[in-house]
Amino acid sequence: MKLLVVSQYYYPETFSITPICEGLVERGYDVTVVTGYPQYGLPPLSKALPPIHEEIIRGVRVIRLKTTSRSGSFVQRMRSYASFYRQSKRFLKQHKGVYDMVFAMSLSPLMGVSGAIDFAKKHRLPSALYCVDLWPESLVATKIMQPKGLLYRWIDTWSRRLYKQFDEIWIGSAPFEAYLKNHHRLRNVRTPTIYQPVLPVLPSPTSISFGPGFHLLYTGHLGKGHSLTRLLKSLKQIPSIHLHLVGHGEGVDALKQSGLNNVHVYDPVKSEQLELYFQAADVCFVALDLPGPVGETIPHKLLQYFQAGKPVLALLRGEGAHHMTLAQGGWVLQPNAQDEMIKETLMKMCQLTTTELHELGSNNRLYFEKNFAAAKTIHVFYDRMQALMKASRASRHARRE
Repeated sequence: MKLLVVSQYYYPETFSITPICEGLVERGYDVTVVTGYPQYGLPPLSKALPPIHEEIIRGVRVIRLKTTSRSGSFVQRMRSYASFYRQSKRFLKQHKGVYDMVFAMSLSPLMGVSGAIDFAKKHRLPSALYCVDLWPESLVATKIMQPKGLLYRWIDTWSRRLYKQFDEIWIGSAPFEAYLKNHHRLRNVRTPTIYQPVLPVLPSPTSISFGPGFHLLYTGHLGKGHSLTRLLKSLKQIPSIHLHLVGHGEGVDALKQSGLNNVHVYDPVKSEQLELYFQAADVCFVALDLPGPVGETIPHKLLQYFQAGKPVLALLRGEGAHHMTLAQGGWVLQPNAQDEMIKETLMKMCQLTTTELHELGSNNRLYFEKNFAAAKTIHVFYDRMQALMKASRASRHARRE
């Protein structure tokens, strides 16, 4: 089967669209991805890049489109999103590839999937959207926009129209179902949830050392909703605990200038390089302090920590807190927990022995293998795609009769 995938992000950017595509290739699919040049968490793009570049990455045909650089201000990021929207629609309008199905992943902002919709409609192909972000709810949850006014209503209407044009929507987190069905009144949402597959983190022949003390690791976006400034308040009083932050985001400068000797900020690294940091850390940290259904999801980085077999300190509610409790591999508090409770938990955490920490990490690894292993997840994608194409062929046959 020939599959066209549209996603603004792809390897070496650390999003789950990559293991999905590679897993489908392993199962016999011919996969073409239309994406941008890698930017998220990576150095700024060179102006000398060609407008279109094609490469093969682990069996996946990747077509990269040159878009505006996202480095810099919020306005610059918005220009980059709009650039991929325009470039992908323009490219796919002229693209001559022959496919059996169109697949897209709804990473922010949702308008990035527009080209996939256009191509599927033009060529009368079945289409599916893998929803791992909610629009415009994500704008509201991060306080970029209030749920009122003309701009919000316009984005809300546009989002609903985009969602409705896919034959099926597959959700990456259980709380998304109610929002999509109740807020957007969609009838194309399919359940149960398909959790995002995690890129494999392979053992590294080298190693790094954080030095003496207790080491807490956070990887990913350094910005709103992750309770990092609250964590720093507690660490001011516990200098023996070192916080290591690997990533980027709008809060990176403030974190670098915290003035704390036990806070260390590193540039983003490729997913396969994270193993070096996981090996050196004692515990990993994750938090999601956002309102509404967005704040009830299971963060992708939590699955990465589970896969790495590390104990986890989590400030989560909803689905994330539920899986933390079942895994029995760390400490879970509500995102609005008192600062004193966070401090007390940190103190208890650093008093555990190496053996006790290893046991907690092993619990998380076993829970991951039982519930979130990539092979199981990719199999679900494979089955749903086969079923959707079969239904599409049956529908076309019925119309001809």
